Amino acid sequence: MTNTIALPHKCPNKNCTHNTEANSHKELDEKFGYRNMPNGVRSQSWCRDCRKKLIIPYNLWLLIVGGSSVAFKKEVALQLK
Repeated sequence: MTNTIALPHKCPNKNCTHNTEANSHKELDEKFGYRNMPNGVRSQSWCRDCRKKLIIPYNLWLLIVGGSSVAFKKEVALQLK
């Protein structure tokens, strides 16, 4: 990894309805965010709005069902194909 972030960066989620794209590092921070990795800082690949869509149902599912997160992740992966 070179610790460089190519711009423009577009949300790779094929179900993204926001058409989110960042053309500057400021926009990248606002629309996608960054994450600290052991080998440097990376941008989040999915936009904040797409990540929010997954977090809320996941938390509700855990509260209601109390099931395994592995089963939920498999279900989400199937829906996103």
